[in-house]
Amino acid sequence: MDQRVARLKTSKDALVLAGNAQWRGNTLIETQALSRAKELKAAEEGFVSPVEQAIAFALYAYEEEMTRLKGRSSPANRIRGLFAKLGPLPAVEALALRRPSSGFAALEKAGSQELSFETVLDRFPEFFSEAAVFAARSRLAGQALGFLDISSVDIEDGSPPVADDVARRMFEGFNAPDLDFYLSWKPRYQQTVDLVREAIARGQTEDIFDLVWKTKDNNVSNAGSGMPSFALIDALKDKLLAVIETIAEDASPECFDAIVERFTKWRQTGELKAIPRLLIARAFATLHPEFYPTTVDATVLDKALEWFRVHTGLATLDSENWAFKARWLSQHLDSLWCFNDDLQRNMFPWFVLDQIRGYRQVGEPEGAAPDYKPRPSSAYAELPASVRKIRLRHNDLQEALYKQLCQIYPKEQVWCERPTGSGGYADMLVTRPGAGCLIYEIKVSHTALGAVREALGQLLEYAYVDSEHGFEADELIIVAEPELDSKTAEYLARLNAQFQLKLRYQHLIIPTDQ
Repeated sequence: MDQRVARLKTSKDALVLAGNAQWRGNTLIETQALSRAKELKAAEEGFVSPVEQAIAFALYAYEEEMTRLKGRSSPANRIRGLFAKLGPLPAVEALALRRPSSGFAALEKAGSQELSFETVLDRFPEFFSEAAVFAARSRLAGQALGFLDISSVDIEDGSPPVADDVARRMFEGFNAPDLDFYLSWKPRYQQTVDLVREAIARGQTEDIFDLVWKTKDNNVSNAGSGMPSFALIDALKDKLLAVIETIAEDASPECFDAIVERFTKWRQTGELKAIPRLLIARAFATLHPEFYPTTVDATVLDKALEWFRVHTGLATLDSENWAFKARWLSQHLDSLWCFNDDLQRNMFPWFVLDQIRGYRQVGEPEGAAPDYKPRPSSAYAELPASVRKIRLRHNDLQEALYKQLCQIYPKEQVWCERPTGSGGYADMLVTRPGAGCLIYEIKVSHTALGAVREALGQLLEYAYVDSEHGFEADELIIVAEPELDSKTAEYLARLNAQFQLKLRYQHLIIPTDQ
């Protein structure tokens, strides 16, 4: 760099030098001075770190391109306002997680993608969420991300949906590859969707009549106790087949209202005792997974909407139409994160609801644990052999531990796969009225130290991340088959003494008759 450029102290001085160099035909000094002007301007505007400076340069590139296209000065006032409101890094994260911005589109058209905000995320992935980096890199690679047409809060109005730390942790937990949602539920969900799609394509709606109207759990959602009797459903079969055809042709919220009106008339004529709104909603979710989540109960959906309002800025809707609110939620989720497919997105609200069922205020009594249900080995059929072997052994250990604990404590106090409220599941949790709980994490490992290494982070997260809805744990217990060796015992003792933890190792032997 020329010494005259290096000595510059302000962006204004740099621009003056660049102008003089241009007048003299010295393109080298002009280029260096313009580059230095951007660096100094970024520092003057508070962009200090390398990643912040890269964000500033992307902002300036967009403003320069807009100025060139419009033939007049065109500052990006809305984006600058977003930076002022959220800070540069959160604002760029929010921009990346939305549809391609006007800035990206303008720079892409000018062949200057390397100057976009997306490139900043690609260069500095450690400062952004995995979802945002994935979205940015997909966009740079020219891959479409499948956003829907319904608009959520317009980011260019300065009020973007932004996930807080609680929501980010929840999404991270939801993306755990060994989550039972993916191992057990999603393959069955996909099977139902495929069956429905094929039947609709053939024009054979009768093939899916039972799946839509008579199956209590059709793998999209459980209809619970709100189903009409089979006799009533069969009596209305022709009309309900027509409903399937109507929904297949029209997925709109307006169609949902029209279908509810049909059922209302049937009730008025005495053909129905009540309007099965949940079943109607499930029909829409079953026939149109591209739009609708699996939260088909209106009350349950409202709980999900409230959670996303608090933690992701979801706009409040004044509507009683389940389809409108459900579709709005799907669009909102697509604007926040990049899901692998529609089914994964549709399952996320239910995952959140499953997690927040574990919420309770500190000191609030714990409810009774549900009955233990061993996972079927078929749930892991599609896994690689080595992974399947570990999962099945984990199941065996979990069942053995459950039986042991039920010999010590009432079974209503012994929880299996207890939602933590922060996106995880404790392998086993024992509640003790009037005392703290016991949290168990099971590991399949060749050594006690290996089990401790794998379990420690999870146990600390379950016990200490969420102080408001925490477990008040008396002990954090690592469970594995290897015997505890002296070195690992010393390690645990040191951790407990130095950091005032409550760690314990439990050597578990599976009975030979299990």
